Amino acid sequence: MINKKIQIALLTMLVSVATMVLTNCSNDDEYEVSASIVGTWKLTSFESIGTTAYIQFCEDGTCITVVVYDYSAIYDEDLLAYLGMEDVEIEVEIMQWSQSGNTIVIDGDAATIITLTSSDLVVTADGITSSYVRVDNSAIEQYL
Repeated sequence: MINKKIQIALLTMLVSVATMVLTNCSNDDEYEVSASIVGTWKLTSFESIGTTAYIQFCEDGTCITVVVYDYSAIYDEDLLAYLGMEDVEIEVEIMQWSQSGNTIVIDGDAATIITLTSSDLVVTADGITSSYVRVDNSAIEQYL
Protein backbone atom coordinates (compact mmCIF):
# COMPACT_ATOMS: atom_id res chain seq x y z
CA MET A 1 0.00 0.00 0.00
CA ILE A 2 1.90 3.03 -1.29
CA ASN A 3 0.97 6.54 -0.26
CA LYS A 4 -0.75 8.07 -3.35
CA LYS A 5 1.31 11.29 -3.22
CA ILE A 6 4.56 9.31 -3.15
CA GLN A 7 3.35 7.00 -5.90
CA ILE A 8 2.39 9.92 -8.16
CA ALA A 9 5.66 11.75 -7.50
CA LEU A 10 7.75 8.65 -8.21
CA LEU A 11 5.76 7.90 -11.33
CA THR A 12 6.47 11.46 -12.45
CA MET A 13 10.19 10.88 -11.80
CA LEU A 14 10.20 7.70 -13.86
CA VAL A 15 8.21 9.41 -16.61
CA SER A 16 10.72 12.22 -16.71
CA VAL A 17 13.50 9.76 -17.46
CA ALA A 18 11.74 7.07 -19.44
CA THR A 19 8.82 8.51 -21.40
CA MET A 20 9.76 11.87 -22.90
CA VAL A 21 9.02 12.42 -26.59
CA LEU A 22 11.73 14.69 -27.95
CA THR A 23 10.16 17.88 -29.29
CA ASN A 24 13.04 20.34 -29.20
CA CYS A 25 15.24 20.33 -32.29
CA SER A 26 17.48 23.22 -31.24
CA ASN A 27 21.26 23.28 -31.35
CA ASP A 28 22.95 20.75 -29.07
CA ASP A 29 25.49 23.43 -28.05
CA GLU A 30 23.15 24.61 -25.26
CA TYR A 31 23.50 21.24 -23.52
CA GLU A 32 26.49 20.04 -21.51
CA VAL A 33 27.31 16.41 -22.28
CA SER A 34 30.90 15.92 -21.19
CA ALA A 35 30.92 12.50 -19.52
CA SER A 36 29.60 8.98 -19.87
CA ILE A 37 26.14 8.27 -18.49
CA VAL A 38 27.18 4.69 -17.64
CA GLY A 39 27.00 4.22 -13.89
CA THR A 40 24.58 4.73 -11.02
CA TRP A 41 22.67 7.93 -10.32
CA LYS A 42 20.58 8.98 -7.31
CA LEU A 43 17.56 11.21 -7.84
CA THR A 44 17.97 14.50 -5.93
CA SER A 45 15.24 16.72 -7.39
CA PHE A 46 12.47 14.87 -5.55
CA GLU A 47 12.72 14.75 -1.79
CA SER A 48 10.26 12.64 0.17
CA ILE A 49 10.76 11.28 3.65
CA GLY A 50 11.60 7.62 3.41
CA THR A 51 11.86 7.45 -0.39
CA THR A 52 15.07 7.03 -2.38
CA ALA A 53 15.31 6.46 -6.14
CA TYR A 54 18.26 5.26 -8.24
CA ILE A 55 18.85 4.62 -11.92
CA GLN A 56 21.79 2.62 -13.26
CA PHE A 57 22.90 2.70 -16.90
CA CYS A 58 24.94 -0.40 -17.74
CA GLU A 59 27.42 -0.74 -20.61
CA ASP A 60 25.44 -3.68 -22.04
CA GLY A 61 22.46 -1.39 -22.76
CA THR A 62 20.37 -2.33 -19.75
CA CYS A 63 18.97 0.28 -17.41
CA ILE A 64 17.85 -0.55 -13.88
CA THR A 65 15.63 1.64 -11.71
CA VAL A 66 15.25 1.01 -8.00
CA VAL A 67 12.84 2.89 -5.76
CA VAL A 68 13.13 2.26 -2.02
CA TYR A 69 10.24 3.16 0.26
CA ASP A 70 11.32 3.17 3.90
CA TYR A 71 7.99 3.30 5.70
CA SER A 72 9.68 3.13 9.10
CA ALA A 73 10.91 6.69 8.44
CA ILE A 74 7.28 7.82 8.19
CA TYR A 75 5.15 5.51 10.31
CA ASP A 76 5.35 4.13 13.82
CA GLU A 77 6.40 0.45 14.06
CA ASP A 78 3.12 -0.45 15.78
CA LEU A 79 1.08 1.15 13.00
CA LEU A 80 3.05 -0.72 10.35
CA ALA A 81 2.42 -3.98 12.20
CA TYR A 82 -1.28 -3.17 12.57
CA LEU A 83 -1.56 -2.40 8.83
CA GLY A 84 0.42 -5.51 7.95
CA MET A 85 3.03 -3.44 6.10
CA GLU A 86 6.72 -4.19 5.78
CA ASP A 87 9.19 -1.56 6.98
CA VAL A 88 10.80 -1.34 3.52
CA GLU A 89 9.38 -1.89 0.05
CA ILE A 90 11.64 -2.05 -3.00
CA GLU A 91 10.55 -1.68 -6.64
CA VAL A 92 12.96 -2.75 -9.39
CA GLU A 93 12.49 -2.30 -13.13
CA ILE A 94 14.90 -3.38 -15.89
CA MET A 95 14.77 -1.66 -19.28
CA GLN A 96 16.94 -1.06 -22.37
CA TRP A 97 18.66 2.26 -23.09
CA SER A 98 20.78 4.05 -25.69
CA GLN A 99 22.26 7.52 -26.03
CA SER A 100 23.03 9.75 -28.99
CA GLY A 101 24.41 13.18 -28.15
CA ASN A 102 22.04 14.81 -25.70
CA THR A 103 19.23 12.34 -26.35
CA ILE A 104 18.71 9.27 -24.21
CA VAL A 105 16.21 6.61 -25.22
CA ILE A 106 14.84 4.20 -22.62
CA ASP A 107 12.60 1.39 -23.86
CA GLY A 108 11.87 3.37 -27.03
CA ASP A 109 11.03 6.68 -25.33
CA ALA A 110 13.38 9.67 -25.64
CA ALA A 111 14.42 12.31 -23.10
CA THR A 112 16.71 15.32 -23.37
CA ILE A 113 19.92 15.48 -21.36
CA ILE A 114 20.50 19.05 -20.20
CA THR A 115 23.65 18.35 -18.17
CA LEU A 116 25.84 15.27 -18.02
CA THR A 117 29.12 15.61 -16.17
CA SER A 118 31.15 13.15 -14.14
CA SER A 119 29.04 14.00 -11.08
CA ASP A 120 25.72 15.48 -12.28
CA LEU A 121 22.90 14.43 -14.58
CA VAL A 122 19.96 16.67 -15.42
CA VAL A 123 17.25 15.48 -17.81
CA THR A 124 13.96 16.95 -18.96
CA ALA A 125 10.80 15.23 -20.06
CA ASP A 126 7.35 16.68 -20.65
CA GLY A 127 8.49 19.94 -19.10
CA ILE A 128 9.68 18.23 -15.91
CA THR A 129 13.36 18.52 -15.03
CA SER A 130 14.97 15.85 -12.87
CA SER A 131 18.40 16.10 -11.25
CA TYR A 132 20.68 13.23 -10.23
CA VAL A 133 24.10 12.85 -8.65
CA ARG A 134 26.48 10.03 -9.48
CA VAL A 135 26.88 7.48 -6.70
CA ASP A 136 28.85 4.28 -6.33
CA ASN A 137 27.31 1.27 -8.08
CA SER A 138 26.99 -0.45 -4.70
CA ALA A 139 24.24 2.07 -3.78
CA ILE A 140 21.83 0.32 -6.16
CA GLU A 141 23.34 -3.16 -6.22
CA GLN A 142 22.53 -3.71 -2.54
CA TYR A 143 18.85 -3.86 -3.58
CA LEU A 144 19.23 -6.24 -6.54
